[in-house]
Amino acid sequence: MYDVIIIGGGPAGSTAGIYLSKKGYNVLIIDKEKFPRDKLCGGALTEKTISLLKDLGISGYRNVIDYETPEYGILWKNEEIYRGKSPYSFRFVKRSEYDSFLLNHAKKTGACVLEGNRVVNIDFKKREILLSDGKKFRYRFLIGADGVNSTVRKFLLREGLIKAERWRKNLANAVEIYISRKDVDFNKDYPLIILGYVKWGYGWIFPNRDRFVVGIGGLIDRNGNLKESLKLMLSDFFPNFRLRKIMGHTIPFGNFIEKPCYENVFLAGDAGGITNPASGEGIFSAQKSGLLAALSLESENPCGRYKELLDRYIYRDFKRDLRIRNIVYRLNSKILTGYAFKFLNKKLEKIVHL
Repeated sequence: MYDVIIIGGGPAGSTAGIYLSKKGYNVLIIDKEKFPRDKLCGGALTEKTISLLKDLGISGYRNVIDYETPEYGILWKNEEIYRGKSPYSFRFVKRSEYDSFLLNHAKKTGACVLEGNRVVNIDFKKREILLSDGKKFRYRFLIGADGVNSTVRKFLLREGLIKAERWRKNLANAVEIYISRKDVDFNKDYPLIILGYVKWGYGWIFPNRDRFVVGIGGLIDRNGNLKESLKLMLSDFFPNFRLRKIMGHTIPFGNFIEKPCYENVFLAGDAGGITNPASGEGIFSAQKSGLLAALSLESENPCGRYKELLDRYIYRDFKRDLRIRNIVYRLNSKILTGYAFKFLNKKLEKIVHL
């Protein structure tokens, strides 16, 4: 019997594990992959993410920051319509390194970690999970931090224990590639957000020391084949680049579950759709929700407390950001979007970083 079993060893699960282990809980983190493992993601760490790491006493994070700059650009297709410099740096990590860093920190604080094993069944009445190798474990609390295709969420939905009415409507697809700096002649060493290639979504080019992370994403029900949109964007920015493998994944994009918990079972990060609905940024939301789930366990009504904390520290901002997103995407115009960023840039920088 474990005090807490956490399914998923990414940022949400590791953050919850770090906090709970420090508090003396007996914690088991289970992940279907073996770390280090890559995850498709722009890899941006905002200022609020850095503050969260510091508040948790997680040191050494600077060692996994691959690139850092306060500058950014907003483009309409390949034309820059706004260039900004934030008072806060944009920091970029490779997810294989960052996620391993957090999971190793969870191990150091006392969490047990089991890698390379999947959950195949959950008995909520017995508080028991069954793994793909036949092992069974019991828990007092269960945190599902197992991503957008969460097994924990699927079992909760199957048994009618949570509601997720908006889930499919607000799912987005994203496609992404890595381009080595050696393969292209490209001199913009700051993050670019690129509009105009997809509906209700955007493209990005994020710098690392040795490569560029290039991708495009948008709501599934508003877009067709995103691979073709990415190819068009690549032809404008990297005309001589020979495209090889395109990687794709699904992300939440405004479909956060209002009450992502049932009694002693909680969903954090992408498993609960807890990703910023304007930017799609998920690292901070994952870590913050993992921390809030962990904090909730100390309450007499853990599920109610988790919902209260999510509303106060995450969902209130999400609902504001969703309104701003709807305004920007409805403009669908180079000129109007340029004016919007010109007048809203300080507000948008605060939304991203604070």
